[in-house]
Amino acid sequence: MAQGHPLGRRELETVWHERLLQAENHYRQASAKLRVVQADYLEHSSPSADGNFALQHALRCENHARAEYVRVLRLFTRLILYGDPPDENLDEASACGA
Repeated sequence: MAQGHPLGRRELETVWHERLLQAENHYRQASAKLRVVQADYLEHSSPSADGNFALQHALRCENHARAEYVRVLRLFTRLILYGDPPDENLDEASACGA
């Protein structure tokens, strides 16, 4: 573990576990939203510009949320298995909102 980190290992594990749970929750919400938008899109016989935009936006948000979840999961796993603290800001914002 890197020297001079302001939080101890247990505190880091707690902080990153919470962040992992938040990323997982955001991914689940984005996936649920995508399913709703897809169902709405498929219900209409003629696609509209608004429907296309909503579907593309929901897909981007779901992809971003999944990528963020996987990234945080990797960082958390390295912390737990090897004691390697993530070298980044804990307050990064989501691109699609949460």
